[in-house]
Amino acid sequence: MKRKLLSLLTVIAGIWSDTWLLFPALLSVYLWVFKSMPLYEFGSAVISAYLAGGLFRLALIRKNRILSIFLSIIASFVIPRLFKINLDTGLLLALFCLLAACRGIFVAERPFRFSFPRIYCYVSLLMYFFIYPLYGRLIAVQEYQRLILAAGLIAVPSIFFMINSEMLVLASREELEHSSSMPVVRRNNRVLVILTILIGLIIAGYNELKNAALRFLASAAAFIGYIINKILQFLYSPSEGGEAPQGGQMPELPPGEARPTSPFWDMVIEILAYIILAVLAVFIIIFLARQLAKLWHRMVELLKKLMEEGRWTSEAYGYSDEKESLVDWQAIRNNYIDSFKNWLERIRKSEPKWSQLTDNRQRVRYLYRHLLIKAISAGYSLIPWRTPSETIRNLTEQGMLSKEASPILEDLYGRARYGNELILDAEVEMLRKHLQEKTKEG
Repeated sequence: MKRKLLSLLTVIAGIWSDTWLLFPALLSVYLWVFKSMPLYEFGSAVISAYLAGGLFRLALIRKNRILSIFLSIIASFVIPRLFKINLDTGLLLALFCLLAACRGIFVAERPFRFSFPRIYCYVSLLMYFFIYPLYGRLIAVQEYQRLILAAGLIAVPSIFFMINSEMLVLASREELEHSSSMPVVRRNNRVLVILTILIGLIIAGYNELKNAALRFLASAAAFIGYIINKILQFLYSPSEGGEAPQGGQMPELPPGEARPTSPFWDMVIEILAYIILAVLAVFIIIFLARQLAKLWHRMVELLKKLMEEGRWTSEAYGYSDEKESLVDWQAIRNNYIDSFKNWLERIRKSEPKWSQLTDNRQRVRYLYRHLLIKAISAGYSLIPWRTPSETIRNLTEQGMLSKEASPILEDLYGRARYGNELILDAEVEMLRKHLQEKTKEG
């Protein structure tokens, strides 16, 4: 029951995060396509489809993904029927709900941290950075700018925690506990906190901050001018005639009027604000350029590998012909076709049932695989470079595997995968019984 509750909370957290991270894009799509229906109806339809897709996947986590997608398609075309909209808008809303349901399926079958990569958070931050001032300049959508402001105040802290999650996970690992890199990680963490908060403040409240700064400087300049004026009047304007002050009282000066603020300071503050925004934009562009350069290098390496696989090597014939050194597009095309076919086969392929297994080695690996699937669906973060024995011990430490079943599973899986010893039916049945008892307890 606890694992199911955690899985449900993962889907709900995904809805919360995706809503605020994609709010500018969702609002723009609503204003462009779905303006004929109220905003709350559009939001409830998309969130319902997202939740339906996630719940379908959680309920059918052991089944093929195709079944969850099929049920999500049905739900996506049923949801628009609940609202009074025309056929064209209903069809577009159904397709949009299907996208939301597929996103819910994706979030439900993966740990929360892997569903929100850093590049996704960076793109969301850029959307707020550009769409918020754009809405302020377009008269037709100026009234919706305050919604983006409120969403940005919620999204910026969420974006910070998601961007920073990988660094915090690395810092909390046991192998880095006594490492010299820990101070560097903490320092980078603090720098990232400061930069994210500053960017969030500038994005969310640029106009408010600018107006407040202008008012403060104008008031300060007027006050300083008033003081200087009074001092000069007192020094260079002696009183002529009139009655002397009685009773030793100080002479009263006539009240002065504050001078109007100069447009020069308004212009200076506005220029400084634009300079800060330009510097931040340059930093973001440099970061994106570096990421694109890394992506380009990876694509070049991939093409090199494909070229090497699709041509004759010089060692085979002792020469390298110019024609054979060109890109073999036929080999590249065949490689992609084979990859696509393998992907389709993996989607259509269904796992054999327990009753269809004929070998105890297959049964042991089946139990181990399903244990990992249940643990991942409950929020367990699988580390690929760990050995099966280390993974089993880690599952036991986190309470996802009983202490009685841990040594049995470790022994049987080692024999099934690496050894040739005979595995008895009684041993497999005992392991299965322990795992079923743990599942009932959970």
